[in-house]
Amino acid sequence: MGNIINIEIHETYCVNNKIKVLDNKQIISINNNTIKGINIGKATLLINNIEYEINVLKENALSDSFTLSYERLANKNLLVIGDSVSAQATIKDSKTYSTLLKEACNMNILDNQAICGTTLTYMYENSNIDKEYHDNKEAIDGCRVIKKLEDENKLKDYDYVIIAFGHNDLYFQTPLDEENIKFEQLNDIHSFKNSYRYIINKLKKNNPNVRIIILNCTYSEYANALSSPYGKNITYQSLRKASEEIAKDYSIKIIDPWDYMKQFFDYETNKFYYQDSVHLSKNGHEKLFEFILNK
Repeated sequence: MGNIINIEIHETYCVNNKIKVLDNKQIISINNNTIKGINIGKATLLINNIEYEINVLKENALSDSFTLSYERLANKNLLVIGDSVSAQATIKDSKTYSTLLKEACNMNILDNQAICGTTLTYMYENSNIDKEYHDNKEAIDGCRVIKKLEDENKLKDYDYVIIAFGHNDLYFQTPLDEENIKFEQLNDIHSFKNSYRYIINKLKKNNPNVRIIILNCTYSEYANALSSPYGKNITYQSLRKASEEIAKDYSIKIIDPWDYMKQFFDYETNKFYYQDSVHLSKNGHEKLFEFILNK
């Protein structure tokens, strides 16, 4: 056979704009013909009536540069953990951005574990979060949501996880990081970054191939710390930067919709995209969905 293509597996890979390698399980051509089950080995692919021999030489480590697409997400399971911006309860009978993502990409399962009022940061004893939510019996922080799912042996079932927090961490002014960076046990966690470390560690331990996506804060009226009722030490900008640093440290994908969503913020005169100073309307979720899918 004269037409031979030797490739290495990457998150995305193009050969003369004809073939895209989306992950280590399948090769998809631009006309959506799919060859499944290719790992290291050989296969053939017909492009424009020309038969090519595909030699997969080796697999590469997971990358943070993957793109979201119909082909990639089809038949996959998605977990969403986050605050009220992501919660189904906030939007009532309308569709959240994650529901739109599931439907558009023909995903298998969406498990939306986002909770109104929750934080990423562990609700450690005597913290501002603990004082306000002391009697709340629900898993009110992202760390406890993940611990609960691990105890239920569910973390191994998710192909993708979206982590979407920040608004309430700003409200409670939780520390960004701490000198003691232990994060194996919940009682070790007293900061925003250590909560990320705990969650990412748990997800990867239970499923080494899970794709993790950090979704940074959507735009809020309280962007200016001086006018924010949340406090003036920890700002949205510092939280977004901390999330970016964690994503870089762990080589995981981060999507930051802050500047994009800012253009739709006009809730005082027109509640078309935002319900209030923070929460998205039906139309706002559609815009956020479109932004995520293009990333």
